[in-house]
Amino acid sequence: MTPALAEVHGVTWRTKGINPTHFIIHFFFFIPYGLMASQQASDLAVNAYDDSCIVVANSRREQPADNTCRPIKVPDPSRGYRFRPLKLPIRAPKITALPQEPLLLFQQFVPLSLVESWACYTNSWASHVLEEARCGRRTLKPQSRLFQWKSTSAAEIYIWIAIFIYMRLHTYKQIKDYWKASTLGKQRPLYPITKWMTYTRFQLLSRNLRLFDHTTIDKEASIEDYSRTFIRVRSWSDHIQQASLDFYSPGTSIVIDESRQNCGFHEPLVKLKKVDNTAAADLEFNYLTAVPTKDNLVNQIIWKDNALVLFLSTVFTGVERVDRKRKRPITDQPSARPIKRFFGAEPVKVISIPSIAAIYNEQMNAVDQGYQRRAYWSPDRRVRRGSWKALAWDFLLEIALINSFILQLKGQPQWKPIKSQADWRQHIVDSLIAKYQPDSQSRQRFRTGDEFTPVTLHNWVRNKNPSPCKACKGIRVGEGQPQPLQANTN
Repeated sequence: MTPALAEVHGVTWRTKGINPTHFIIHFFFFIPYGLMASQQASDLAVNAYDDSCIVVANSRREQPADNTCRPIKVPDPSRGYRFRPLKLPIRAPKITALPQEPLLLFQQFVPLSLVESWACYTNSWASHVLEEARCGRRTLKPQSRLFQWKSTSAAEIYIWIAIFIYMRLHTYKQIKDYWKASTLGKQRPLYPITKWMTYTRFQLLSRNLRLFDHTTIDKEASIEDYSRTFIRVRSWSDHIQQASLDFYSPGTSIVIDESRQNCGFHEPLVKLKKVDNTAAADLEFNYLTAVPTKDNLVNQIIWKDNALVLFLSTVFTGVERVDRKRKRPITDQPSARPIKRFFGAEPVKVISIPSIAAIYNEQMNAVDQGYQRRAYWSPDRRVRRGSWKALAWDFLLEIALINSFILQLKGQPQWKPIKSQADWRQHIVDSLIAKYQPDSQSRQRFRTGDEFTPVTLHNWVRNKNPSPCKACKGIRVGEGQPQPLQANTN
């Protein structure tokens, strides 16, 4: 899928193959880039596009740093007379077999190999900043948290992601409020995330987590036609594209969310629309006319409903009709007088209306519903440092969560489908904590004990004197206390 006239850096393809929930396939970059010889064919398929669809001749850029182009030609008032509709094959959407566990499904979009590379990039970046500070090339305040840096790992980053998702389920204005404890006369809720990571460590990772190699990113940005912002999340973006395509094949009906300039409309039809707003056109209800464009490839259709509605189509000729039950409108607008005359005293009628209008009414708002899914759990805090972080955590992470949620909801998972987005996110948080907390060094031990191992699986030891259960206290019997990781200075 490629843009028709102008390329846009951030576009989401939302398909209508699944109703009423609309699956979101993320297509983030349309502009191709140089591919390494070691890349797989799947990577080529994701980033392949037909450059003949991109028209930049006789046009100007909206902004110097933007690829959206606006034609500078004078509008052509001529029209066609024999519309040639596009023949579309009818196919249903398909969801392939899903992994055995919900966490494994989520990790198809945030895989361990990718997170391990993030850990390497982050450790390299922190060591680089500390080395520059020691050499005097960078100034750090004496109280900077970075002086407390210890090497991170993939397990710790997964814990950080779990806490980040948890914070969107339970919102607070300030991040530090999650770690505040109750004091005399001031009662505060106790959040479980404080047991898995300290506030200082969370802020350190939030500030210094890197999804890219800082030593090569500027060179790549200068060579390839990407801005410095988008290239920082490109690898994760490409992976989400491929993972979405691996699990989901869209059907015939899709909805595309894209930025484009106004295409224009046949001028007499536009004038008729303006006149109809004042009821001066005196068009009867269900009036329809179609005017093809000059090349006969696009049909411009107007139809009189409550008001005069304008459609553009490459498929519908305008003669297709379906029967639909309609209610008598209650609006007092002048443009609605013809439909009121048609209904008379009847409150409901079965009417033959154009198929293009019926399909639009039944399948509209897919883009808005896609936005709404992300807006449900959008953060109250802005990303103020690093615009790429907003793309990574406010967009890509949300796409990973929503796509995995809809796959298990509409597919055939090996577990009972989770109906609520909130329950799905909470399940992902619990699964990430349970799997990666033992390997994470954010806390030296559980503050309230081992909450994941059942009591029946505790290793019982006969003591001479009765004592509390070591496992419940979070102490691993027979194991040494975990030591802090040393900073990577290589």
